[in-house]
Amino acid sequence: MRPPVLAGRRVHVRTYMGAAAAILLLGFAPSRGQADSRPDSVDDASERPRRGVAQGVTKLSLAVEYAGVGSEHGWRVGGDFEHMLRNRWGLVGSMSLPVSGPWVLPATMGIRLHALPGETVDPFVGVAGGFAWVNPTNIPADVVPMLSMRLGVTLFSTGIYFLQADGGYDVVHYSHGGVGFDLSGIVVTGRTGFYF
Repeated sequence: MRPPVLAGRRVHVRTYMGAAAAILLLGFAPSRGQADSRPDSVDDASERPRRGVAQGVTKLSLAVEYAGVGSEHGWRVGGDFEHMLRNRWGLVGSMSLPVSGPWVLPATMGIRLHALPGETVDPFVGVAGGFAWVNPTNIPADVVPMLSMRLGVTLFSTGIYFLQADGGYDVVHYSHGGVGFDLSGIVVTGRTGFYF
């Protein structure tokens, strides 16, 4: 029998996953009359822009996160990488270590869709899935699946440095030995790093 705390949560997870799937489908749809893979000056490695992302660019960054964890909150430090598979979308992976608040250590992989590749200011939306190592007080630790959604903006400098801010929501549910509770919450992240 499912613990009463988690009753009805499956519907919320399906809703979040449906919204994430819709965002992904919209991001993959080519613009009117243009395919993402059409050759242009941004695709040509010899003419790569001095600012912003384009196909083949890799970003590495360090992050500070404020995370709502259920009814509590905490701070985390972490890092992420992103490799642009196309001009508008890239593969992203991240991991964060809690430094205060509840012990939730997320590690995710997903995709990020960019609105303005090759530009100084680049808004994006991302979705990722993965696992979180959860270690609540007086309860056994467990590794649980999670879903992460982000919306943010990156500011690129001339050269290799960038600043990035994003916010979103992490869906995490703990259920072990008949005990279950929700550790989902809002996450706000600031990042800095370099791209090459």
